[in-house]
Amino acid sequence: MSSVKLLRPRLNGILFKLTFEEQVNNIRPDIMSVTFACEEVKKSEGFSKLLELVLLVGNYMNAGSRNAQTFGFNISFLCKLRDTKSIGQNTTLLHFLAEKCEENHPEIMRFPDELEHVESASKANMFLHFSISLHVC
Repeated sequence: MSSVKLLRPRLNGILFKLTFEEQVNNIRPDIMSVTFACEEVKKSEGFSKLLELVLLVGNYMNAGSRNAQTFGFNISFLCKLRDTKSIGQNTTLLHFLAEKCEENHPEIMRFPDELEHVESASKANMFLHFSISLHVC
C-alpha cells in the first residue's frame, strides 16, 4: 500500500464516485425547488415591474450625477431599500415604493403569488450539501 502513489486522493475519488448518486438523490428535491423558483422569478411580470420601478426611482434620485439614467443596478442594492431613509428619518425607500405600488400599481403587489416555490427554495441549503460532497474529495 505504501508504494501506491497518491493513495489517499485516489481512495477519496473512488469513495466520491460510489456515493455521488446517493448524494444527488438526497438533494434532488432542493435542486428541483431552486430550479422552479428561478423560473418563477424569471417569468414573474409583477417582480419585473417592481424592479423597473426601483430602477426608475434610483434614476430619479441620481439625476444630475454620473449615475443618472442607469440601465441596471446591482441586485445587492435591493437590501439597501430599507436602509435608505427620508430626510425626516421616518420613512424608508422601501416604504415609499410600497406606498406608490399600492396607489398606482396594485397589480405589482400580487407578485409574491407568482413565486410559490421561492420560500421553499430559500430553505434549501445547497452550499452545505455540495460542501459535504466536495469535502469527501
